[in-house]
This record gives sequence, C-alpha cells and structure tokens, in this order.
Amino acid sequence: MMTINLIIFPGYYIPHIGGLETHVDEFVKHLSQDGEFNIYIFAPNIP
Repeated sequence: MMTINLIIFPGYYIPHIGGLETHVDEFVKHLSQDGEFNIYIFAPNIP
C-alpha cells in the first residue's frame, strides 16, 4: 500500500483554541488512524 504525504498549512493550530484549530486536529486524527497518510502541519508559532 502506498503512503500519501499530506501537508496542511493552517493559520493557527493547537494549543491555540478555536474552531479551525479543533477541526484541523480532528481531521488529522481521523486521517492518521489508518496509517495511509503521513501528515505534516506547518503553522505559525504565535502565543
């Protein structure tokens, strides 16, 4: 089986709190369950 590399560029990500951050986190958890995806998240490091 071929592994797919997926890069996600959200404006913010966990631990920042918000709807987009939560949605992206759940999306990544869902996709990574099967092991078909290598997921890389690039988000700014803003406190």
